[in-house]
Amino acid sequence: MSDISGPRIEITVDPKGITRTEAKEIKGGGCKLATAPYEALYGDVLDTVATAEAYEDEHVVEIKSQQGGGGCGG
Repeated sequence: MSDISGPRIEITVDPKGITRTEAKEIKGGGCKLATAPYEALYGDVLDTVATAEAYEDEHVVEIKSQQGGGGCGG
């Protein structure tokens, strides 16, 4: 199985035919917008659970940096 990363919609169907639609790595209100077309295909939404990502600002940019090498050792 390949490494799946980045924003995506994961849909799971259990043995009874109940579907679960999850937005992964989609921040803020964008998760509901992204999953709406898929949820409309399956009928009534029985439950909605907001994850921590749903409360994050979708416009925040995370910058990672690493220090090392170079410098004057002594």
